[in-house]
Amino acid sequence: MGSAACSFIARRGASVIGIERFSRAHDRGSSHGHSRVYRESYHEHPDYVPLLMEAGRQWEQLESRVGSTLLIRCGVLYISTPGGQIHDGVLESASTHGLECRILQAEQLREEYPQFRVMDEYVGILEPNAGFIDPERAIQAWLLDAEQAGATIMENTPVRSWEETGDCVRIELDDGVVEVGSLIVCSGAWTSRVIGQLGVPLHPTRQVIGWLRPDDPGCCEIGRMPVWLIDTCGNEPYYGIPTWPDQLGPEGMKVALHGAGTPTDPDQEDGWVRPEEIERLRSEVLEHVPGAVGSMTHATTCMYTNSPDGDFIIDRVPGCDRTWFAAGFSGHGFKFSSVMGRVMSDLSLDRRTDLPIEFLSLDRFDPSRSGDDR
Repeated sequence: MGSAACSFIARRGASVIGIERFSRAHDRGSSHGHSRVYRESYHEHPDYVPLLMEAGRQWEQLESRVGSTLLIRCGVLYISTPGGQIHDGVLESASTHGLECRILQAEQLREEYPQFRVMDEYVGILEPNAGFIDPERAIQAWLLDAEQAGATIMENTPVRSWEETGDCVRIELDDGVVEVGSLIVCSGAWTSRVIGQLGVPLHPTRQVIGWLRPDDPGCCEIGRMPVWLIDTCGNEPYYGIPTWPDQLGPEGMKVALHGAGTPTDPDQEDGWVRPEEIERLRSEVLEHVPGAVGSMTHATTCMYTNSPDGDFIIDRVPGCDRTWFAAGFSGHGFKFSSVMGRVMSDLSLDRRTDLPIEFLSLDRFDPSRSGDDR
């Protein structure tokens, strides 16, 4: 979100400094792993869909400017039982916004995608315009885009403190102070430490992700396998991303659980995965995608920053006039980073945006804020 915001602000002709605690496109937060799912029939809530449609347009415009493919629309296949949140939510979003989806009954699902083992009560929903984004390439692209438009990017630069002083925001670094007209905070799992007056708890958790070298490599290649998400309506949903010719990072099909995760301290999280966590991930995949399960080539962790209701929080920092934040993306935010760059640039430069983000404000946690002038 921060790298995209730098690009949008710089391309609007404003002076912008991006301050990154680690190196660009690092693996310490929630935006690494060489693939992140992009989907538009959003089972979380139909209100996200207009933002996703704009996100898709912004991803394509970025690709055009930097001359690189970032969003791969290979389709997303949801496998679940009718009545479950994912099944019903996907269909509700698709119906509400006229999105293309195709329903596959169990027999048809087994015929078209024989690598999946499904029982008769399961149904597949194929969203052909969905797919995945390469996050490391995307972040590098946003920052290149920003720098070409005049932005300054400071890497390996922790922010020690910040405060509004009336006519500016003072940001204290190890080797000096930066004064800016407006501040945007996109600090992921560290948000509660950076913004002490947030007033809403954010809970960082660790999620295990791994890469499996398939016993049958052909069955997991893009073209034969879409991105997939399986909801057994009992355990945590889990998902996989197929292999593709231009794949960077670890070898194999990426797989992960998408659930509550384990609480973690972002300063202590080192990406180490316990053997029993790897085995659990392999056993989940083995049940429904047996041909995909071979040796684990790599495993690490990703941090979710969970809001109380699982929805994003986009707003002005309480008690501040010039400081805005985007946080609480709860494990499903990266696909939105392109549109969030536009949103945050609008808020910081214009103090408003035409994009539909009202349902993501702090008001939902404290109705007394609804009269604030934002």
